[in-house]
Amino acid sequence: MLTPASSATSSRRRPPDDAHPRRQTGQGRGDPGPAPDQENSRISRRLSVPQQIAENRGGVPRAQVALARVLRNPVVTAPIVGATKPHHLSDAVGAREVHLTEDEVALLEVGYVPQLPAGF
Repeated sequence: MLTPASSATSSRRRPPDDAHPRRQTGQGRGDPGPAPDQENSRISRRLSVPQQIAENRGGVPRAQVALARVLRNPVVTAPIVGATKPHHLSDAVGAREVHLTEDEVALLEVGYVPQLPAGF
């Protein structure tokens, strides 16, 4: 089951990090976090893996690969999908047909660090 994010919840989303200088530097949290260039490099690597898998699978959308990883997690019962365009919804539904191999999942999870929920 896929649960669409309601537009009613969008007003309660956390503001972007650049809206709060303290979040950018990590001040007040006790941990300054990675330097911006290290963070950008880490993000680039994380985004390139789903793209590579999508291309290897004949050009399926990268979003389907990412959501397929979430859907295979037995703890996730209904991922919340924020579809703002019609193709976002078709990508989300199409992810149910993407069955990742163990090697693909291992590539997607390299460097993944679980995070606590934010905003509660």
